[in-house]
Amino acid sequence: MKKLILFCLLSISQSHAQSTSKNYDQSFIVPAGVKTIPVKVMQVINDVPNNSKIGIRYDGKSCHYDQDIFFRTDKDPLTSEELVRLLNDELVNAKYNAPDASGLLFNEINKEEPAYFIAGRIIEIVVNNCSYKKWVFLKKEGKPQYKSSYSYTLEWQVYDPLAKKIIFKESFKGSAADKTFQTLSDTISPKVAVRNSMKKLLADQDFYDLLTKEPEKFKTHFDDLLVKYQPVSTDTDAISLAKVINSVVTIKTNSGHGSGFIISSDGYILTNQHVVGSNTP
Repeated sequence: MKKLILFCLLSISQSHAQSTSKNYDQSFIVPAGVKTIPVKVMQVINDVPNNSKIGIRYDGKSCHYDQDIFFRTDKDPLTSEELVRLLNDELVNAKYNAPDASGLLFNEINKEEPAYFIAGRIIEIVVNNCSYKKWVFLKKEGKPQYKSSYSYTLEWQVYDPLAKKIIFKESFKGSAADKTFQTLSDTISPKVAVRNSMKKLLADQDFYDLLTKEPEKFKTHFDDLLVKYQPVSTDTDAISLAKVINSVVTIKTNSGHGSGFIISSDGYILTNQHVVGSNTP
């Protein structure tokens, strides 16, 4: 059996800007005035096994079987960094709040800390290609005609660092078509298919509801604070280490954690400003 190894995934070089790939998915945009929870894209990887069959090349106008198409990870030109950039682009285009995708050279200026982290992985690639020539006077003549289809299925997850758990998990298939036949590294069709999976994620109702959920209101400015102080002991020498330790707490935020200690019987905690920063509880 003949094997045709196609270089996966794609090339975005200008030399292929004339690809006939079509975008079949409508772009979703967050409505004006709707505030979304800040998110950060952590990673997007290709999890398709090396040398796995991803499709078939057909031949002839009736498209009969010709060769199998196999995926090669060592010929994959699309890095995880590029996939992350693509998703950041789609987040910005859809008007979601993605501080790290703002394009600012100094992102720490007025930057919101992400409340959730997004990650994804390519779990399936399907490529089918058919090529044929027209018959003229009982022989094949002219340039080959092609019909190619590409589909990429990506699994997406959203992680809540405060709850330390995955709060969203769903897979979306993105498709694209091409009237040319090139290796996957020579056409932008896979890139279009991947973007279409991303667009389906951003348009998903559960994903949208998760990122537009109204946050709990917390008081951030206080008048003079009356602390209900209650001494642990009148004898300072009698204060045990165990009692002191019981008053120390760990404060978790979206971007890390720090320490503080209880200063009143009704639950007030004192900590350093840098521990909480711009995070919301």
